[in-house]
Amino acid sequence: MTTFIFNPLTHKFDVSLVTAVPPGTVASITGDTGGPISPSGGTVAIQGNQPGNLGAIEFTGSGAGQIYVSSVVDDSSIAISATGELVSQVGVATYVVSPTANEGNYTTIQAAVNAASSGDTIFIKDGTYNESVVLKAGLNITAAAGSGFSGNVNITGGFTFAGGGDVFVNNIRFTSDNQDSIIFNGATEGSVNLTLCYFECTNNNSVYYTNTDADSSITIEDCDGDMSGNLPSFIFSNSPGGLSIFDSIIGNSGFNFNQINLVGTVVNISDSIIMTGLNLNNCLAFLNNARIYSLGDAVNLNSGAEVNAINSLFVCQSSFTYSVFSGDDTCSFTFRDCGIGGGIQPQFDGNMNVLYDNLYEMSNGIIDTGSASVSYLTSYVGDIVASSLISGSTFITDPGNSVGSSLALGVAYQNTLNADAMLTVYLAVSSATSGSILCGVGPSTIPTQQTIVSSITLASLNIIPVSVYLPANYYAVISTSGTIAVTISGQQLTKV
Repeated sequence: MTTFIFNPLTHKFDVSLVTAVPPGTVASITGDTGGPISPSGGTVAIQGNQPGNLGAIEFTGSGAGQIYVSSVVDDSSIAISATGELVSQVGVATYVVSPTANEGNYTTIQAAVNAASSGDTIFIKDGTYNESVVLKAGLNITAAAGSGFSGNVNITGGFTFAGGGDVFVNNIRFTSDNQDSIIFNGATEGSVNLTLCYFECTNNNSVYYTNTDADSSITIEDCDGDMSGNLPSFIFSNSPGGLSIFDSIIGNSGFNFNQINLVGTVVNISDSIIMTGLNLNNCLAFLNNARIYSLGDAVNLNSGAEVNAINSLFVCQSSFTYSVFSGDDTCSFTFRDCGIGGGIQPQFDGNMNVLYDNLYEMSNGIIDTGSASVSYLTSYVGDIVASSLISGSTFITDPGNSVGSSLALGVAYQNTLNADAMLTVYLAVSSATSGSILCGVGPSTIPTQQTIVSSITLASLNIIPVSVYLPANYYAVISTSGTIAVTISGQQLTKV
């Protein structure tokens, strides 16, 4: 049995929102108020104006008890003590909102916000609230205990905040179809922190971030969303501040082509799934264990935008119209241990700059970088060099004991791994008439060559792989003879 004992002074007070867990637990009130109550769902509201000891609220059953207490005069006049097995004591709540009269202190969220001060928490009981609420700095706004995850407190209007401090919003469902759900504007530093919230908006943005202070920020953590319409963007921002998305899922049941649209914002996406893609204009973005899907380009960069991605996946869910990435020569991607899939060839549309380490394709294994400028990064693990391999505009990837080779036709290439290796070169032959391919391996810079493929006659593009065993510090050379048009489309050197 859990017993809560209230010892108020002589002020008039309300004791409300007593929640017994599990629902259906019988609560009894003894003392000056007298009389047992068996509430529906384990909830009881108590009012009194008696001085001295009101008495005890006893929960019979094995569940924890949670209680909110409010005083219409001075909450500091209420002292709470507990005896028995106190499993959960939430504390003193001066601001409780309920759409039903006499079930809270306020019937609108805005009225509670107007009355509250920095550091206060506003508890919102189950119900639908069609309000456009202007928030104040320092407030915590949360669903009352027992509301469940993002289910029972529904905001069909929205919240607006102009900075000047921090606000925290927890366990609220936003389903507006006529205005942006979260608006963070103004020119003063501040932060909006959203936790365990759910967004399902049809004709508007879920988050609209235009605060002009570079030290402002929005954090979205453990949230879910669904773009159930095809008009809005889940997030629009032209703020120079920061946007962080952690452990969240943004769905796209409305077949929405509108990407998350950010301008000049510093972006951090971690352990999250985004089903609408990213459109980044002059942004600096960091992605860690992110999954970015889109019906269009998974990521589109403009005006000097940069993306740094680790252990992330990028998928264009259209195989006919869009590439996976797009951008111009002012933009750059850096990939470490990342995968891409879907889209048309080339997967990189535009002459953006690409740096990579272990970038892999999830279906056919070929990545066509088009006109992008591509270089590889190198990671060292002991004496093993781990990187993907690059040559020309198309490259393939290999496990961690490979390096990028740079063999050119007719020029000797040396194995500098200090270990024997297998050199594989992919020759793209576009046309040939009685052409031949020659190869030589030896310790000198001019190894003796011999014909390995002869009498090649082709009228269309074919890929011919050439693999040779290359001892440590030996040289290899590959050349052609006869009438043959050939380029190197990919190559790799792997320790054996």
